[in-house]
Amino acid sequence: MSVPEMTDDGLQWFATADLSGYEGKYVALAGKKVVADGEDPGEVFAAATRAHPDQKVVLWKVPREGFCVFVMGASRRR
Repeated sequence: MSVPEMTDDGLQWFATADLSGYEGKYVALAGKKVVADGEDPGEVFAAATRAHPDQKVVLWKVPREGFCVFVMGASRRR
């Protein structure tokens, strides 16, 4: 698998990865590696893209407990 994204595979990776050392923080991922972390998502993303300009960087918020996914923009059936 390549970079985790908001796909079934990306969510599966995020849900099963050991990110316990990053609880409550934002993490920037390049491939399957955490390349930056912190409290401010803008700073984390900027640091990661500066350090890895040729890679796709994905930003995630690691929950303190559990795992919850919100899906926005889904169409409703009437």
